[in-house]
Amino acid sequence: MRLYTWEGEKCIGAVTGNAWSRSARRKIRTRNPSSEETTTKPASEETTTKPTSEEATTNPTSEIQLGFRIQVRDWGRMGRVEVEWRWGWDVVLFESFCGKVKGIIQQSQSQSQSQSQGPEVSMKQQQ
Repeated sequence: MRLYTWEGEKCIGAVTGNAWSRSARRKIRTRNPSSEETTTKPASEETTTKPTSEEATTNPTSEIQLGFRIQVRDWGRMGRVEVEWRWGWDVVLFESFCGKVKGIIQQSQSQSQSQSQGPEVSMKQQQ
């Protein structure tokens, strides 16, 4: 499950586990082999549902494995995307999430070819 909210140039979100890696998608496919949606839809096109207030109160935070904040800053031709680790203990999960965000940005950048330099992605761990 993924929960998130965008406020201007900031996104605050949480996930209950890794749903973006190839291995996670393979696990989903083996659990639900009849679902065409999981086999044909690229990870970059996955839809994320916004939680209703009822869902947010019925889902315990003990299921959440990673809480994050994404900030997008526009510096002219060079942008910056900051991914901040806000909650959780799994370093590998956070680094995997950052890698996925970076990959989506780079893929978007290569498709548009409108900027000479791509955005910089930085990771911050909560102290």
